[in-house]
Amino acid sequence: MDTIHFQKGEDIIEEGAPGDCAYIVEQGAVEVSKLTPHGEKQVLGVLGKSEIFGEMGLIDGLPRSATVTALDNCVM
Repeated sequence: MDTIHFQKGEDIIEEGAPGDCAYIVEQGAVEVSKLTPHGEKQVLGVLGKSEIFGEMGLIDGLPRSATVTALDNCVM
């Protein structure tokens, strides 16, 4: 397992990108969002310390279903 740092506002994963890893939030918070069919951003939720995301890409091998953006300077 690697420790990775992300800056506030940085996209950690992007909707539609290949899914090859999962992340656990060690510090900070992230926003999970999708684009609607009309191209508008829809916030699905906020994740914080000890929460995991990105695991579905490892399980189903499909492209990322949402974008995850750092709300703070984060450590994963």
